[in-house]
Amino acid sequence: MACDPSVRGYHILKVDGYSRTRSISKYSVAPGFESGPFRVGGHTWIIGYYPRGRSYSGPTYKGFISFCLYLVDPVADQSVKVRATFSFLDHDMKLKLYSRPPTTFTFSEQLGWHGYQTLVAKTALANKCLKHDCFALRVDLLIIKEEGEPSSSIALPPSDMHLHLGDLLSSKEHTDVEFHVGEETFAAHRLLLGARSAIFKAELSAGDRKTTRVIQVDDMDPQVFRAMLTFIYTDTWPKLQKDSAMAQQLLVAADRYGLQRLKSMCEYKLCKRIDLDSVEDILLLAEKHQCAALKEACFDFIGSTATLLSARESMLTLRRSQELRFNRLVSLCPTITKDKIFNVLDHEPDRNSVIRGINITLDIE
Repeated sequence: MACDPSVRGYHILKVDGYSRTRSISKYSVAPGFESGPFRVGGHTWIIGYYPRGRSYSGPTYKGFISFCLYLVDPVADQSVKVRATFSFLDHDMKLKLYSRPPTTFTFSEQLGWHGYQTLVAKTALANKCLKHDCFALRVDLLIIKEEGEPSSSIALPPSDMHLHLGDLLSSKEHTDVEFHVGEETFAAHRLLLGARSAIFKAELSAGDRKTTRVIQVDDMDPQVFRAMLTFIYTDTWPKLQKDSAMAQQLLVAADRYGLQRLKSMCEYKLCKRIDLDSVEDILLLAEKHQCAALKEACFDFIGSTATLLSARESMLTLRRSQELRFNRLVSLCPTITKDKIFNVLDHEPDRNSVIRGINITLDIE
């Protein structure tokens, strides 16, 4: 084997809020997270992180933390061989605390990912690599070329399909359906909407396809509808004003039209924006739209902030002087028991406690 030094590199995945990622993945449809894409050796890669383990074939490895390496680019005529080293770093991301020996993986058109079901046991992670509920994983990659294989300087560019589809939406070329939302009108393409949403497919299947259909959409902000269309065409997180409030409305829209990935994105965003002013509204939203991970995150927040003196006083005030509001919350959320909330409110304060969120690199960041 001959190794070209120009085709090596590394990526660091930092997770702040490890316990929260375990809580979210427990209830999420997708039990893992993905890093942002990075380039090594002319290829685009993504690291998959599964805080409760992932099963490749057979049972789920729940006692372990699993990691995968995905090759994003399509494999052409020849397979891609890479030597990968997974290492956990110290808090300053300099020293290696724990490493797996280098492993050679071969990526092909039939197999675009490899990884470790049992990279590290969760107990070992907690004892050796976890500090302040954070850890950092470094993945070093070395592309291996067979002897005699010509070195190519041609690098495949990352996919830009989402850009072209976004241009199709903004150009309004060949549109065949219009949506009236508030005072605004949005032009779109039936075929694409139906391919992305079973609800849209059923709604748009009737009628004459030779004429432009006009559909009235009630109970939705035009900005929210525009953001939802952007996601449908580009599969990326849309830019939002008043991010938290808009994310709540966008979650409702995603649930309404059966866009599960967008709904999960909204849950993730809202999990990081829970505070004392918003926790009640977000909890009600999670209950109404069956967002188990988001609801659990609300309880985690209440439990952690109740350990802070100021937050505890606020909660106790809610309990003493706003009993009607508290009872309304319980009545609107039948799966939430009073005992569970009262137990949180009775928690003794700890002035040294801190509130932590998630800061994991995702595509929607």
